[in-house]
Amino acid sequence: MGDDQQLQLLSFAAANVNFFFRTLNNSGCFLEETVQNEVAISGQRFLEAYCALASLGKQDGYASFKIRPKMHMYSEVVVDLFKSPYNILGASCWADEDYIGRCSRTARSCSTGSTGLAMSVRAIQKILGQYRLQFQRFA
Repeated sequence: MGDDQQLQLLSFAAANVNFFFRTLNNSGCFLEETVQNEVAISGQRFLEAYCALASLGKQDGYASFKIRPKMHMYSEVVVDLFKSPYNILGASCWADEDYIGRCSRTARSCSTGSTGLAMSVRAIQKILGQYRLQFQRFA
């Protein structure tokens, strides 16, 4: 596979997956029909380009674009988008994971010699203070 061909496929794949996630992130819980079709088509185009890169790489003797299990889940999301206007990001747990990660990092940073209840109270105070600053910043 030529470098130009690979770069064109990479550019095409990146543009489509970028459009896919950017549009879903900027949309509400339900997509308008035209947006739904555009997003589903861009998701399908990304999958096709990624699979083409994987196939061409395999033919050239390297496996830079392995098909991973999460790619199967992504393809299921794309298929669902052709059938339903529901924005799959509405059911994602990324925000929760981020919230839990922030709280656990903050709690680990509060061990200033205190233990048990005192450390828990200190961690909660610190977390609430951080969120108060965030709310003030965006209010």
